[in-house]
Amino acid sequence: MTGCEIERLTFDGEAVTYWSQGDPRFRNWPVVYTLESHKQVYVGESLNAAARLRQHLDSSSKRGLTHAKVIVGETFNKSACLDLESY
Repeated sequence: MTGCEIERLTFDGEAVTYWSQGDPRFRNWPVVYTLESHKQVYVGESLNAAARLRQHLDSSSKRGLTHAKVIVGETFNKSACLDLESY
């Protein structure tokens, strides 16, 4: 895979808010992301990573996850992200 970036951040409200103010693609571009702890990994996809990470922060099922990685690709589209998520 070429032309992609992996954004790494702490999975907490302050970090997500700060991060989401960066690249406009974090709010309007298809991405694949992971939420992680030392025991588990959650994989997802979204067209608005900033909003989706905030939704996860509000979800009790994602408590204990401590880090996020967001993969942004210049050629990503919704279909490609769905394929990557399911893979």
